Amino acid sequence: MAARSVPIARPILGATLPFALPIGLSAFLLFSVQPLIGRLVLPIFGGTPAVWATTLFFFQAVLLVGYLYGHVSVTRLGWLGPPIHLFLAGLALIALLVAPSEIVGLRDASIAPVLDLVRILFVVIGLPALVLTTTTPLISGWFEVARSERAGGDPYWLYALSNGGSLLALLAYPLIIEPRLGLADQRTIWAVGYALLVVLLAVAATRVVGLLRARDPRTSAPVDAVPLRAAATEARAIDWPRRGRWLLLAAIPSGLLSAVTTFIATDLVSAPLLWVAPLAIYLLSFVIAFSPRGGRTVGLAGTAAPAMITLLWVPYGSAGGWPVLTVLAMELIAFGILATALHGRLAQDRPDPAHLTEFYLIMSAGGALASAFVALVAPLVFPGVWEFPILLVGALVALALVTPALGRPSRTERRGLDFSPFFAGVRGRLAPYVVAGALLSLSLVATGALAAEAGVRWLLVGGMVLLVGARPWFLVATTALVLGLATWVLQPPAEFRARSFFGVTEVLTSTDGDLRLLMNGTTVHGSQATDPAKRRVPLAYYGTAGPAGDVMALTLDRVGATLEVGIAGLGGGALAAYAQPGTRMTFFEIDPIVIAV
Repeated sequence: MAARSVPIARPILGATLPFALPIGLSAFLLFSVQPLIGRLVLPIFGGTPAVWATTLFFFQAVLLVGYLYGHVSVTRLGWLGPPIHLFLAGLALIALLVAPSEIVGLRDASIAPVLDLVRILFVVIGLPALVLTTTTPLISGWFEVARSERAGGDPYWLYALSNGGSLLALLAYPLIIEPRLGLADQRTIWAVGYALLVVLLAVAATRVVGLLRARDPRTSAPVDAVPLRAAATEARAIDWPRRGRWLLLAAIPSGLLSAVTTFIATDLVSAPLLWVAPLAIYLLSFVIAFSPRGGRTVGLAGTAAPAMITLLWVPYGSAGGWPVLTVLAMELIAFGILATALHGRLAQDRPDPAHLTEFYLIMSAGGALASAFVALVAPLVFPGVWEFPILLVGALVALALVTPALGRPSRTERRGLDFSPFFAGVRGRLAPYVVAGALLSLSLVATGALAAEAGVRWLLVGGMVLLVGARPWFLVATTALVLGLATWVLQPPAEFRARSFFGVTEVLTSTDGDLRLLMNGTTVHGSQATDPAKRRVPLAYYGTAGPAGDVMALTLDRVGATLEVGIAGLGGGALAAYAQPGTRMTFFEIDPIVIAV
């Protein structure tokens, strides 16, 4: 079904400003407090990556609750909504002021770490975070009420503003805020910003509470009976298939945000603040999709989307040995174009503003479900990183659902087997892929990458899939078939394979059979010779000729000495080979699967 394109009207500054300011400020505060709170709780729980993952999950859950509250407030509470929200915002300000300054004392070792972290986050920032997450849908609903009285612009423009504020905060925190301010100063300035938000919310509420009271049939004559009947008609026009498309179009980019970030950090490069780039691109795609001038960019992104999906799965099919910077740039650009295409289709199919809060609620539900699928369900259910290919096929399904079906040729026009419909528009599909594929191939050859032969082969496979991919559902089927082969058939046999919160751990045998390898993703964390005479010889970067050998020679080369040695990270246990009589080694390992191996 084709997406319904509705132009986003330009906002009028005077009518928009009282509503735009609290939306922009709340978005900035929300995306600046997430890394701030993450830094505050990180030392308490040992610095494990699960701390940041749990923090993100907390804010995503609060976001969904906030959007639900905003929907109920706009559609059910009437003129009581603004005063109730101001009371809640004031209560949150009090909670912020009385929150404990020392978070260490909140830790309760008798509670499971995940549950204890969620409890601490709720105590420290729960109520203010709820107010921040509900601001965009709630204030947009208020703006729609004011817009009905005087021209003031389409309320969906405010969603682009919200994501722009989020993007600004996300970039400002690591580049400006964190390097220049201590944590105590950050908390103080953030609290002042929240107090300013409460004032701006009060200003916005004064603009609509009278209008809402005049419309309430319990306090005045029902002068708006015709608009109410029109709204009811529009409500009946929004069927469940349309809601399902909204859910899918919102879910796929959210899931790919986590999946692409995981792929980059696991298989390409792990660097501080690496997660900022994919998240910034994700927010930017919302800004483009919902901005008044985003239509042309969305159209170009939709044309290039099939090629971008293929570029995203090519390294997955031939993981390992890719030139890092080239593939990193390709993954980020491809993800950005795909997210813009899907969010653009979502923006084009947005409903009448009377159903704005329901639309936002479904979008937030899609994002939360996809994030939970990648962060919670996939590590428990899948032995490998299967969520990545599943989401890429899901992206093609989402595009197929909003792409007009091609007409079938009439019986009189058929002349035997006609494959031309599968090649229609091949130039637009292949052009971006050929350019990116050529750059990848050159970088593979120039760097002598280990994946050169396999990488070029997979690039050719992707090109052939795109070549005959004019029919959206045929492209879905062929891509699913190729990714199914890459995921379940062509994977190297493993002596051991298991997955935990920390990734996929495998024990493989080298192609020549001389080594047994411990792998986490595409990274080797230990190797052992299969020759019994060499099994106790540390290899790779644990070898005697490397830094590990130098350190151990200085530490352990003391005949007859009794030594206590602590080692952070077990790996394959190769450092245990350095032990001397009287040496006691204690390994600190975070992943229980590695201990089992």
